[in-house]
Amino acid sequence: MKKTLILASLLVGSIAFAQEVSNEQISKDLKSYKENYTKAIEAVEFAAKNGSISQDEKKYILAQLEKSKTESMVELVTSNITYAQWFEDWDTMEAAEAVEVIIEEDDDVDFSKIVKDKNPLKDVKKLSTKFRPIFGFGFGKFDGLIPNSAFEDVKNMNWEWGFMATSPLDKKNNVSLSYGITFNYNVSHLKKGHQFNVNNAKQLEILPNTANTNAKLRNTYLTLPVQMNFNFGKDKDTGFKVGIGGYAGVNINSKQIFRYEENGYSVKSKYRGDYQANTFQYGLQASVGYKSTSLVFKYDLDETFKNQSPSFWTIGLRLGL
Repeated sequence: MKKTLILASLLVGSIAFAQEVSNEQISKDLKSYKENYTKAIEAVEFAAKNGSISQDEKKYILAQLEKSKTESMVELVTSNITYAQWFEDWDTMEAAEAVEVIIEEDDDVDFSKIVKDKNPLKDVKKLSTKFRPIFGFGFGKFDGLIPNSAFEDVKNMNWEWGFMATSPLDKKNNVSLSYGITFNYNVSHLKKGHQFNVNNAKQLEILPNTANTNAKLRNTYLTLPVQMNFNFGKDKDTGFKVGIGGYAGVNINSKQIFRYEENGYSVKSKYRGDYQANTFQYGLQASVGYKSTSLVFKYDLDETFKNQSPSFWTIGLRLGL
C-alpha cells in the first residue's frame, strides 16, 4: 500500500471548519492554534512511546509540523476540512490512535534518510565549558647559581595537581581558554651531606654537614594558570592542540626535609621556614598536547629567592583526568 504521510496537515492544518464559517469562528480557531499544535506534538510523542511509529517517523513528523507552522495559520482561514469538531474534542490517546491509522505502509519512503537530510544539526556538537581535575609532574632546574650549590639535578622536580576549566572562544572551538587553580610543589634535592642555610646576608646558600644526611627543599605554591589554546583536528576537544599562557601564584609553605639513619632507624625530619623564598611567583608557560595529555614548559619570570637571581623552570607532563 502507498504510505501517505498526512499527519502534519491533518493535525495542524485541519484546525479549520466543517462548513463555511464566520470571521468570529476563524478568530476563535486562530486563538486555539497554539493549544492544538501542542496537542499534536503530544500525540506524536505518545505514538512513538507506545510503538505505533518509529523514532525516525517521529523525527520526520515533528520536522514537518515545525515546517508547517506558518502555512497552517493561512490554512486555518482557507480550508474546508470536515474534521474540525472532531479534532477539537481529541484527547492525547485518541490523537495517538489517529497517528497510527493515518500512517499507512509504504516501502518507498526511507525515513532514516529523510531524517538525516532534514536535520542538518544532528551531528553538531554543543559547545560548553568543561571542568576536569589535572595532575602533572616534571623535571626542573634553577636558571642561575646559588652559592656553593650542590644540587642533584636529576632530582629537581615539580609536582602539580588541581582543577582546570576550558571554555571555547568561537563557534567551532578552534580557540579555547583554559584556566583554573592548582597546587605546585617545586622540590630541590641536594647531594648527600649538604643542606640549605640562610646566611647573615639573608641569602640562601648550600653548606656541607657532618650528619651525612639527604636534604631537599620544597616550596609549595597556590597557582592560578591561564592559557590560550589553538585546537586542530576534526574533534577539537580531543585533537592536537598548542597552548600559550602564564601563571601567577603565592608561596604558602617552604620546608627543608632531612632523611638520615640514626641508631639503625630511618629518620625523617621537617623544618618549616621562609628560606628566603619570595612570597609571589609568576611566569610563562607553553604546551603541546593531544587529547587529555600535554607536554608543558614553565618558566618563572621572578626570582625564586630574595636578593638572588635564580629562577626555576620545569618541563613535564600534565594529565587531564
